[in-house]
Amino acid sequence: MGGKKRFGVSIPEELAGFLEDYAKQHSATRSEIVETALREYLYKHRPCGGQETCIGLILLKNAPEAVEKLVEDYRDIVVHYTHIHYKSLCLKLLVVEGSEEEVHRLRESLEAIGCKHHYIRL
Repeated sequence: MGGKKRFGVSIPEELAGFLEDYAKQHSATRSEIVETALREYLYKHRPCGGQETCIGLILLKNAPEAVEKLVEDYRDIVVHYTHIHYKSLCLKLLVVEGSEEEVHRLRESLEAIGCKHHYIRL
């Protein structure tokens, strides 16, 4: 992977406390945890990972009804849609396939209606 680059990062004190506690509990350094978290964040936010076509899952928890219209609007890239109820949760799962731009637009549209989601690149 090559060498390492050192730089400073400022985070809220409460988050720094969580980081310290987590590092102690898992016998890891802060740098290792931040590196892993940053790698996962960047992986998650690059839907295609450099590939021409993105294939992934979008998981929604207790999503607003407006999601149904978005699924219909993006039916050219939403290749499967289902939902399940577990305890008090309503979980919706979208399987998507399309260009990075199309998947990004869908994810932005979900955010615009207040729908937090998790994207998992396959």
